Amino acid sequence: MKDIGDRVREARERLGISQAELAARMGVADTTVFRWEHTKNRIGFSVKTLVAAARALETSVDVLLGAASPPPLDDIEQALLEAFRSLPQKQRLFQLLQLSHVARLCAEERAGAHGLGRGIGASDTSEPA
Repeated sequence: MKDIGDRVREARERLGISQAELAARMGVADTTVFRWEHTKNRIGFSVKTLVAAARALETSVDVLLGAASPPPLDDIEQALLEAFRSLPQKQRLFQLLQLSHVARLCAEERAGAHGLGRGIGASDTSEPA
């Protein structure tokens, strides 16, 4: 039966980050994450720690506690994740920034198409005050 340490490890691996990276995101020592993942003594998982872990792992407390399952990846998400994990760390960051920029532009375009803001390519026809 999986325990919280197993679910932390699975979530961390799903993100493709190291124990050191998770520790840095949470502001804890690398050895703390190692102990969570590799020992049966789970002392140290306070509510505050669980919330911080869930945020750092981009998941929910429910998933870490085993009350919910993470959504499965579809084929495209799986291929994207495998390609991303094959990149060196610096290239991962660069690609993540590019993808985030494209996602933001798409969101702005959708908002503009629904009258919620200016879309990509919209011109400002207002006069300066």
